[in-house]
Amino acid sequence: MAAVDAMEQAELLHLLGTLLVQTGRSGEGANFLREAVALVPDRANSWSNLSQALLKTGDGLAALAAAREAHRLDGNADNTLNLGLALDAAGHPRQAIEALSAVLQHNRATSAAWINLLQILMRQGRHDEAARLAATAAAGCPDKPDVIVVAAQALYNEDRNDEAALLCRKTMAAGISSPKLMATYGIALVEGGHIDDARSWLMAAAAQNPQDPEIMSALATTLLSAGELKQGFVGYEARLAHSALGKARASLPNSRRWRGEPLEGQTLSILAEQGLGDSLQFLRFAPALLARGAHEVQWEMNPRLFRIAATLGKYHALKGLKFVAPRAARGTRYFTHLMSLPALLGITSEADIRALPSPPYLQAEDELVSLWKERLERQIPQDSGSRPRIGLAWQGNPNYGGDRKRSLPLSALSPLADRASLLALQQGKGIEARADWLTRPDADVDAGEDGFVDTAALMANCDLVITSCTSIAHLAGALGRPVWIALAYSPDWRWQLGRTDSPWYPTARLFRQPRPGDWGSVIAAMGTALDAGEWRLG
Repeated sequence: MAAVDAMEQAELLHLLGTLLVQTGRSGEGANFLREAVALVPDRANSWSNLSQALLKTGDGLAALAAAREAHRLDGNADNTLNLGLALDAAGHPRQAIEALSAVLQHNRATSAAWINLLQILMRQGRHDEAARLAATAAAGCPDKPDVIVVAAQALYNEDRNDEAALLCRKTMAAGISSPKLMATYGIALVEGGHIDDARSWLMAAAAQNPQDPEIMSALATTLLSAGELKQGFVGYEARLAHSALGKARASLPNSRRWRGEPLEGQTLSILAEQGLGDSLQFLRFAPALLARGAHEVQWEMNPRLFRIAATLGKYHALKGLKFVAPRAARGTRYFTHLMSLPALLGITSEADIRALPSPPYLQAEDELVSLWKERLERQIPQDSGSRPRIGLAWQGNPNYGGDRKRSLPLSALSPLADRASLLALQQGKGIEARADWLTRPDADVDAGEDGFVDTAALMANCDLVITSCTSIAHLAGALGRPVWIALAYSPDWRWQLGRTDSPWYPTARLFRQPRPGDWGSVIAAMGTALDAGEWRLG
């Protein structure tokens, strides 16, 4: 009788826990499910539901333990799927891929397995594998728009933009759609260079689901790429809720969000977000904030930027501006996020950008410029004639999701070696690449606590900087140095589309891929410009 009572009690706890999870109360539900498996530990279903509840609470390790127990008791397809999800959450992507692949061998129509398998492969950088599986995933789940979305993402991540767009279009033509699928179609069109059609689809998706931060962020960056700055910057606020973009802390304790009201005598914190290049680009907004009467501005950024950022004061009176490490700002009346500044300061046109402090708004340190001049003259003498000295950077931060498309291999730059003396400015990932036609500085560059100060001095000793879309491009632009930027076919929003200049950096010249992945044409165009002596013009 006691055994029967235990079974009944466990069943009640299991049902109650499952109901709580289904209604969004996963933490409470997990507690009841724990009690259920403690009473009757040989029920695979209870362990499986406990694993799902723990996944929703973010406890990947506990979810994995529960999923493994469920799978041990019953290795059916559902429990194998849960095991794969838990393995991924606990940081075991290779084993997760094996488990999810096993599920799909049993049933090709398991949408959750396809979605997670493709997403894991892409996170692991195995984009070619994900793209190869995209058609199979779509064929297995042709009526599941979420699967089509991820399959299309896998395709356009490999620059198979037309295939991604066709997959979305055929699915919607069959009467199967969702706001996310419409937006994915729009993104595929953006990646393929069809900006006007893309905007229409993204606006339609946003109208159907204006609460989706991924859709709204995609629409915003598309508008910015098209030069529609007012709508774009306002819409870009959606990034703060985007899982990939909104990584900054949401708020600052004891402060209120700044909405653009007067700052006379007030204190303001600028919360750090995104990359080093963004910090360098948006430093030019600091004088505008102080001009509005702010008593103190605490500006969060990577501490390695403090020294180069301090050179802003050589051009502007910046009393009250303090640089602090990320998450170190505190005790201010207002806060906002770095990338929100254009919207708050009313940047609606190129004229508004040009009204800001113009480059150079940062400066190389005179002592370092002289030091590197002596070193470089011994190592790579500057030719006063027709052969320029050019600083090169070719790869960005690999942790950025779009790095595969924006970075180029060092070997792609080799045609420039016959036309110039080439000096490596590369930092971080990519610095290990070697070529006998590339000179490297004979001393460590920015190896200490301070970043970019040596690089700035090196740029001051170069006739020209050539770089991919990285922080090096922003540094050169902020210093007012001549810089040629090699851009992917569908580049970051700030470079817009189709133009060879930038409103942000007057000394920048943009060289764009004529088709996805075609760095050869970009470097050939640079070579032609060098032959024509255009490096003298910047």
